[in-house]
Amino acid sequence: NVQDIDIAVSQPRKVAYLEQTVRAMEQGTLKIRVRSLENEQALARIALSQQVTNKLLVASLLLNFGLSGAATAVPRAIWLAGAGLFGAQAAGGALSIKIFDKKAARYESKDFGDAAIEAKASLAEGDEAA
Repeated sequence: NVQDIDIAVSQPRKVAYLEQTVRAMEQGTLKIRVRSLENEQALARIALSQQVTNKLLVASLLLNFGLSGAATAVPRAIWLAGAGLFGAQAAGGALSIKIFDKKAARYESKDFGDAAIEAKASLAEGDEAA
């Protein structure tokens, strides 16, 4: 049988892989990578808020240049327009954080276990009545 031959040929390789993995676990050299959705969402939110912070920082810098009398080579209106542009981008970023939080809240369930138990109980009562 072809399948038996394939298993007989590939089995030593699988055993060697398992042995290598167990040895790495014993020696402490195995690095286990765990991905969690909560961590990835938190990192995405941090990245969004960092973008907003950076844009606000640039907006305040441009506003300071525009309001100070030191920058005479570039007209004041250009500095103020740049500050307004970065301020508007920061406001858009803050709005995107709110949207991100709303999407995240939609997928969170605070009382998932209790709601599932209650739903099963109500279904069971409906079946008994029928």
